[in-house]
Amino acid sequence: MVQEKRQTITSIEKQKGGRRRVNVFVDGAFAFSLDPLVVEQNGLRVGTELTGSQAAALSEKDEGEKAYQAALLLLRFRKRSKKEMEERLARRGFSRGAVTGTVRRLEEEGLVDDRLFTEFWKENRESFRPRGKRLMALELRKAGVPGETIAEGLGDVDEAAGAYRAAQAKMRLWQGLEYSMFRKKLAGFLARRGYGWEVIRETVQRVWAETAGPDDAGTA
Repeated sequence: MVQEKRQTITSIEKQKGGRRRVNVFVDGAFAFSLDPLVVEQNGLRVGTELTGSQAAALSEKDEGEKAYQAALLLLRFRKRSKKEMEERLARRGFSRGAVTGTVRRLEEEGLVDDRLFTEFWKENRESFRPRGKRLMALELRKAGVPGETIAEGLGDVDEAAGAYRAAQAKMRLWQGLEYSMFRKKLAGFLARRGYGWEVIRETVQRVWAETAGPDDAGTA
């Protein structure tokens, strides 16, 4: 078995411009750059000897750390499903191994969890853009959330309350319309939000009664 040639780290220097990277010099020449955390975790210092395979392993660990930092940045904006995180990291050019390792690490730390993502998505939609279970389920499926997780997470959605909140945003806009036109507009709006006909019918009647008064209430 041929023994690998060993080279010696002769300098470790911080990169200029405030970048969170260090340059590693081997046998007097620049060899590669690393995240300082990788340097610390692997005990690298001037005088450390490295083989070619050890240097390659360090590069893999460095890519994994870069992928992890990129993932944390994505999570600063909002929670992500497992599939979303995998796709976003892959689009940034990280290798499959780095993506897989990073997502596994995030799951172990509780930072990526499809159940928590489903809860986040449901609360966000119910608070800011109410919609029916059918449409929320479609959105979650597109995000790669398993069907069983979706069904469990959306089980307590109150569609009647959500449809009413959604309709209230249109009450002023359509106030003064005749019942037939009011019903057509509101029913179409709620249908696009993913609500079923029974919920739509009840919501139209409720909002019309509150807007026009019970004496003018029509029938859906």
